[in-house]
Amino acid sequence: MHGLLAALSYDISGVRSQPQALESVLLQRLLPVATAIRNLLQYTPDMDVQVVQADGLVTLLYVLDHETQPQGFSFANAPLLLLRCMECVHTLSFSGKCVDPLAKAVPPFVKSAFQIVYKNLARTEASTEGQLARITLQLLGNLCLIPACIDNLVKGMDPVSLSSLLPRVWLGDSTEMQLLLCLHMIPLKRHTQAATEFAKAAVSSQLAAALLNLLSTLMPKSKVGESTATKQYAARFLSVLSSNPGSGGAISSLLVASRVWETHGDTTQATSEDLRRLLMPPYAPALLKAPHANPNKVG
Repeated sequence: MHGLLAALSYDISGVRSQPQALESVLLQRLLPVATAIRNLLQYTPDMDVQVVQADGLVTLLYVLDHETQPQGFSFANAPLLLLRCMECVHTLSFSGKCVDPLAKAVPPFVKSAFQIVYKNLARTEASTEGQLARITLQLLGNLCLIPACIDNLVKGMDPVSLSSLLPRVWLGDSTEMQLLLCLHMIPLKRHTQAATEFAKAAVSSQLAAALLNLLSTLMPKSKVGESTATKQYAARFLSVLSSNPGSGGAISSLLVASRVWETHGDTTQATSEDLRRLLMPPYAPALLKAPHANPNKVG
């Protein structure tokens, strides 16, 4: 494991410094090594411990864009590599040994992770990009259950991108939609400076209006039961935004004037239990059988 992580780190750094090298090393080295790391985590005991010892979480996350890096190069053109590395990090987030190291390593990469979700969640699950968005969404859900990560998550959220994404995924998988809403809602309940800034931006970005539009959307009969729960999450999200001082009362005024809100209004606060119900464990029999496995993801 140590050797594989060292090789991955070397090649990722090499491609970042010389982007033209990506094509030559992607299929020959990067993808086989990342896949081997994933397979070891799935089937070989105690590999998570070795990843921590080798500071491997940072290596795996380094395929994402670091917030302090110049944005001249991105691995966005290598979605399968991103998918393999995010599968590894998602699997490791179910290890009790990795919770604290992950909380320390992940903050500079949160914005990049959210952008992957915003850009690709509307793609089909059959596509590599669609799978990448879904595993990244699950990873962010796990991070939301680690207290040390919650406030950092808000810094990666973008109300403009979210308001653009919501109508495109509204009729898709209801569990994904609920997880997306819950993931944004829970950190925003903490009225930090970042949460206040998000609430301000939610007014100017039309996010609140987008959520209200979704509440009034007619759903196919086959999805009525699922849509009721999803609309409930959207209403709760609106309630969280309206109660944040950053919204300056603008969202509250919007809700008071809305007939849709009279029907669907919900002031229930989302909890970590709501989130847990929407999270899926990875396929990693060896890791999940370990005594330090943390399948319920209590940070």
